[in-house]
Amino acid sequence: MRKELVIAAYQRDYGWIKYVNHHVRVTVYRKGQKSEDPREIFLENNVGQDVHTFFYHIAKNYDKLADVTFFSQDHPFDHAFNYIDIINGNPTYWDLVARLKKDTYWAFSTGTALHWEPHMPKEAYTGNTLICDTTGAPHHVPSNLNIDTLWTQLFKDPPPQKYEFVPAGHFCVTRDAVQNRSKAFYEKLVETLESTRPFCPYEVERLEPYIFDKSYL
Repeated sequence: MRKELVIAAYQRDYGWIKYVNHHVRVTVYRKGQKSEDPREIFLENNVGQDVHTFFYHIAKNYDKLADVTFFSQDHPFDHAFNYIDIINGNPTYWDLVARLKKDTYWAFSTGTALHWEPHMPKEAYTGNTLICDTTGAPHHVPSNLNIDTLWTQLFKDPPPQKYEFVPAGHFCVTRDAVQNRSKAFYEKLVETLESTRPFCPYEVERLEPYIFDKSYL
């Protein structure tokens, strides 16, 4: 199984990659201040946060993706302290530790729900995932998202009443799951993330499990 780790780098050190198994290909995208590190791919268009970086990679490498691709912030451990073990692991382990699994998409977090959004009341959370409505409520404050609008731009099916997701963007997905959708789908998604809609990254974050779920058209 060929693996690739895609890192969205900004300000923090990612020296931890030395603990990732040597057979895992590592691709680092840098936004913000350009470095002299020849290993990095500099993205001058600093938009869309890490979400943009992840889907930019998918769109640009659609026909040459690894069997499984992991996506990570430059310092994942405040969200998933065992992320190195996850990257070095296998599907049996991913099934065990994932907060959310849809087909061959696994989302990871070791923070508690209240750790994700400590200012919110405890009753706003259920189980291992977050569940919100189209505005991002009750977790996104203020509740000013419009996830249904983005959904209708991407999918043919009507939007669900609620969106279930794991925040912070530490997930892995198989090439087959990615390619259930066309390259044009991801190019459109990247173009949307590069638009002037300020909250688009937060909306896409909530759509990640559905993007890789072939049961939605």
